[in-house]
Amino acid sequence: MTIKLENVGKRFESQWIFKGITHEFSIGKTYAITGHNGSGKSTLLKVIAGMLTPNEGSVSHLINGEMKAPESALLHTTFCAPYLELPEEITVGELLRFHTAQRELEISIESVLSQIQIGEEKQIRTLSSGMKQRLKLALAVFTKADAVFLDEPTSNFDTNWEAWYKKVLQHISGKRLIVISSNHSFEYKDFASEEISLNANAVR
Repeated sequence: MTIKLENVGKRFESQWIFKGITHEFSIGKTYAITGHNGSGKSTLLKVIAGMLTPNEGSVSHLINGEMKAPESALLHTTFCAPYLELPEEITVGELLRFHTAQRELEISIESVLSQIQIGEEKQIRTLSSGMKQRLKLALAVFTKADAVFLDEPTSNFDTNWEAWYKKVLQHISGKRLIVISSNHSFEYKDFASEEISLNANAVR
């Protein structure tokens, strides 16, 4: 997968969040989007992923050299963010089985449960914020996909789970297109070869 941004800008009402972003994202590389709170990191991540449409410029998603519509490209990507909701009324096991009916995992459900250390019978509504984030992150990194988009991926993690995050990211690094939106350098510094700084509203 290759994603190309050409002079992309996004605004909410009359306020521009960012403008003039041009960059190419390639499979096998990891990228970081950085900037202060409110600089537009999450918004840009969603634009790159095809979840939001820019107000100016263009975003192209190419798979095996073929241009794909954003809704088709989403079938080849995963996305993890602390603000994404999980269905509260089902168990962890039910969610994993439903997910695997739609998207293939690269490891077994049992292995996912072992990785995140959550029992399959646990109701999602009873999980702590950190446990929910582990579940969302596991679904993002262990689902077979060309591209992985991570927004503040270690939110609500303690140091042990931050170490787990680094371990699983190392597992997929170099194999997929990875974009990490973060204010915390430890989430990307060991992986990202390129950084888009929205503080400067430019690629560096």
